[in-house]
Amino acid sequence: MTKRKEHPQTPKFTPEQRTAAVDYYCDGHSAAETARKFGCGKGTVSTWTKKAGRDKGAGVREQTEAATRAHVDLTKEKRAEARLDLAIACANFARLLAEAKDLPMKEVWQATTAVKVLTEVIRLEEGQTTSSEEVSHRYPDIAAMSDDELDAEIVREAERITRGEAG
Repeated sequence: MTKRKEHPQTPKFTPEQRTAAVDYYCDGHSAAETARKFGCGKGTVSTWTKKAGRDKGAGVREQTEAATRAHVDLTKEKRAEARLDLAIACANFARLLAEAKDLPMKEVWQATTAVKVLTEVIRLEEGQTTSSEEVSHRYPDIAAMSDDELDAEIVREAERITRGEAG
């Protein structure tokens, strides 16, 4: 018959030590980290937390809510920046058109593209659809257009946009 090994008695913790460990754990530290810091087992940390009626998830929820608020604020800032960029691009585009006599089509195309891209960014950030599909419906034969036809259509579209007409 083998003799049973004597296990050393686990150290006794004061209620203050248990409370400190539970607080540390509920503040977002892992069970392993808490156990190392307070000299107990991970299971002990979990047991103390349950006996104290505390919820480890409460600290995590608070952190998640704070991160969500920060993300929402950042998104609002990015949208405001995108709107400002769009307003500047539109103003530059309007100035370009106002000063134009023999405006090269390349510049009209670049300005139109800049405005379109910024508009698409704002739409995507707001969860809206983009205008790519709308363009394909408005100009179903765009691939078949000649360069002159396309240039003329770009000018008409740019004029329509600067007048503020909807598509």
